[in-house]
Amino acid sequence: MPFVVPGAFDTSHAFDLEAIARLPGGSRAFVEIPSWLADALRPHLREIKADAKTQTATVPLNIAGIQRLGTAVLHAKSMAHCSLLAQIREADRKRHAYEIAIRQVYKQTEVESSDLAFGWSQEEVIN
Repeated sequence: MPFVVPGAFDTSHAFDLEAIARLPGGSRAFVEIPSWLADALRPHLREIKADAKTQTATVPLNIAGIQRLGTAVLHAKSMAHCSLLAQIREADRKRHAYEIAIRQVYKQTEVESSDLAFGWSQEEVIN
């Protein structure tokens, strides 16, 4: 699921990024972010897979709970085009509702959220 992490409209600000998930055991989840955003996050993410060709970084996400991804200074009117990816076993896909979100926080207040809630459609599933 594509989403955007925007900078503020007026000036540069430091934003926290968090992942929040409630997925079944055996699932996998990732967020794909631009390389410049991965480089800007503090502390640096340890488990990333960088792709120099596409200039993106893929970050594994916890399948349950809140995961702090880090803090980054985003310039005014900047746009980080990202994707949220999840893989859930076929047997679990229709059993319950699941969700995963990336939350953008400024001074302890949520300013943006990209939620992916399931009932699954084929486009949202990676195999």
